[in-house]
Amino acid sequence: EPLSILLEVAQRSGVCILVLHHTGKSSDGRDANRGSSAIKAKASSQVYCKPVNDDIFSLTLQKDRENIGKKSVHFRMIDVGPISSMHGVTEGIKIEEVDEKDVKNKSRKDKVIYALTKSDLSATQLYEQTGAGDKPKFYGALDEMLEDGTISVTTSGKSKIYSLSK
Repeated sequence: EPLSILLEVAQRSGVCILVLHHTGKSSDGRDANRGSSAIKAKASSQVYCKPVNDDIFSLTLQKDRENIGKKSVHFRMIDVGPISSMHGVTEGIKIEEVDEKDVKNKSRKDKVIYALTKSDLSATQLYEQTGAGDKPKFYGALDEMLEDGTISVTTSGKSKIYSLSK
């Protein structure tokens, strides 16, 4: 069987063989392995990849015979353009790890942008609508978005009203 052959090649040569396989939906609607359970049984490790937002992905370790320890990592793929090799020219992609706090901060910013597509809001309204959690980090994200020009603020009496920059 093909998986036994791959396992033997890996053991004899000391290499890691990565098999990519897609998921389907289980009867309860969650993602599940597709195909034979032999794939999961033969694998030393099993990693699940899913998008977190528009440019960040999560890899979660679901099976770990080698006891690696780290259970989840976030990354983004960066297009580096054409790369020449002995097989010709292909598109190159660089994988860059993303810190967990950056993922959460990006998520806060995405929620702010989504809320502001509906209407202009005060900081209190934004905080309540986004369910942003940690207030200092939420206000830090607002400050970063003001600095990079994603959002703008106007003062109306004692209130600051935030809106998406045009």
